[in-house]
Amino acid sequence: MKVCLVTNIFPPDFVGGPGEVVYNLQKYLLEQGIETYVFTCGSNDKRYPKTIRTYGGKQLFPAISPLYFKTIDRFHFDVMNFHAESGMGIAPLMFLKRSTKIITTLHSEVLTESKSTKPVKISGIVIEKPSTKELVAKNFLSIIKLTGIYMELAVSDRIIAVSEKTKEDFLRQHQISKNKMTVIHNGVDCEKFNPKISGESVRTTYSLDDSPLILTIGGNILIKGTIFAFFALSQIVKVLPKVKLIVVGIDKKNRERLRPILTNLGIMNNVILVGRIPNYEMPLYYSSSDLVLLPSLSENFPVVALEAMSSGKPVIASRVGGIPELVSNNENGILVSPSNVEQLVEALLRLLENQSLRNRLGNMGRKLVEEKYDWKKIGQLYLKEFQKIA
Repeated sequence: MKVCLVTNIFPPDFVGGPGEVVYNLQKYLLEQGIETYVFTCGSNDKRYPKTIRTYGGKQLFPAISPLYFKTIDRFHFDVMNFHAESGMGIAPLMFLKRSTKIITTLHSEVLTESKSTKPVKISGIVIEKPSTKELVAKNFLSIIKLTGIYMELAVSDRIIAVSEKTKEDFLRQHQISKNKMTVIHNGVDCEKFNPKISGESVRTTYSLDDSPLILTIGGNILIKGTIFAFFALSQIVKVLPKVKLIVVGIDKKNRERLRPILTNLGIMNNVILVGRIPNYEMPLYYSSSDLVLLPSLSENFPVVALEAMSSGKPVIASRVGGIPELVSNNENGILVSPSNVEQLVEALLRLLENQSLRNRLGNMGRKLVEEKYDWKKIGQLYLKEFQKIA
């Protein structure tokens, strides 16, 4: 069997949920002796072999991909697995050939994400508005994404959703047969992300010493709820003045945009804004932290939560999307209502002031991902789906 995984997010240029899934899935399939390629964008990189790359960026990838149809067709793939809307340009062409089976993996529900991109209010006061880039994504790119998803679903032999909530949303919004759709959650490399890794190098880099440390990840400060973390932190510092919050994935433009907010909240010295971190360094960041915070307004089955739990860290997360399928309240983490600063403050103080609770929740999270979400097990589920139709 010969497989091609299609995504517009893939290392080294872009890292995100779908990119991590495709990277780990290809790794697993190759280990099983399955010839597996990735069709993606960006320039060639010897660290990531067996890739077919366009030279356009991730936004242009769907439009440019049909130009590579003849190249891909020569490989005679048995299965092409399209992730999110990445294959909108080439999926119909492969369908017309009728020689390749098509599987689409749904990572997100575009309408829910789009609705989450709106001005943020706390106590009735607007404290943050979407940036121009975020508004473009909501009003223009979301239309392209929806078009791509419709095209891929129309030609797919099988459909995979990354959570039960994602499956429910798509069954409700699209005319899809239940028999055509299955759920395979995202996975995590439990060897790469594990509690034995030391995070001292990160603490040294940022001169953290023994400061209580919260980690949150995500460049979109609205959808990822980062703005609520800042308001919660402004109350936490009154109790724990030495507490620090590291935010990974904030680009230079957003850093400048956030400085006045952090200054007005009096937490400028308590927040560390970090740009994109190579994925191979992320285990160090998880290990350096006391807990990981996901105050998102929209999620499906976040890889960040899996990586945190695999690292033995307790998770505080919003009760949205597929998160409750992974995080069980007071068992392996704490769930809060989205955009609820008061609940965030309560949960953060509860964990930061109770090391034994942090250890218990972290240990339970690690146990869960080892049992259910290690990539060796998630990869098996994908391989079975491929074998059903190949």
